Amino acid sequence: MAEISRGTLRAYDAGTHTATVQLHESRSSYATSIPVNRAILAADMTAGRACLVVFPNPGDASDAQLISIY
Repeated sequence: MAEISRGTLRAYDAGTHTATVQLHESRSSYATSIPVNRAILAADMTAGRACLVVFPNPGDASDAQLISIY
């Protein structure tokens, strides 16, 4: 079953449309190169904003996608 985690956006790469996120469950480590939902505008990807990351397969973090910024 998929899991959704809250996090804080730490960095955004507009060229690859990927993000670095500090997940709230793991304050000491960052998840990097997370693909960002194409519906989210680059202008909205400001470091420090809260976000949601979905893990369709919790056993494989490489499947993660940033689905919301708020």
